[in-house]
Amino acid sequence: MQDIFTLFLFLLGFVGIIYLGFVFSKRLSKGVLKINSSKHMNVIDRLVVGQDRYILIVSVLDKYYLISVTGQSIEILKELDGEELETDPEPPQRIVDFEAFKSVFQNAFKKTKK
Repeated sequence: MQDIFTLFLFLLGFVGIIYLGFVFSKRLSKGVLKINSSKHMNVIDRLVVGQDRYILIVSVLDKYYLISVTGQSIEILKELDGEELETDPEPPQRIVDFEAFKSVFQNAFKKTKK
């Protein structure tokens, strides 16, 4: 009986620690979002072009800028007109060729099997 009680206390403590970690991480993430939010600046869109390299569309006080960001520098490439931006762009449709993926996967598996 003592072993069952000890196991129950261990499981209760483990679940409690997991729950406290979850609550703490939620509160921490809300604080980070408040720090990073801005009243006058907003990132409209971001395109990853390489490792640690981005192209951003940023709005600053009702003006739009195309910005290049790397690990070493940030450059304004162009000031954009509001009309140049689509208000509700459709996401690009991606067509996946499952047969090509299947053949590549099978060929890779055959090579590792040998």
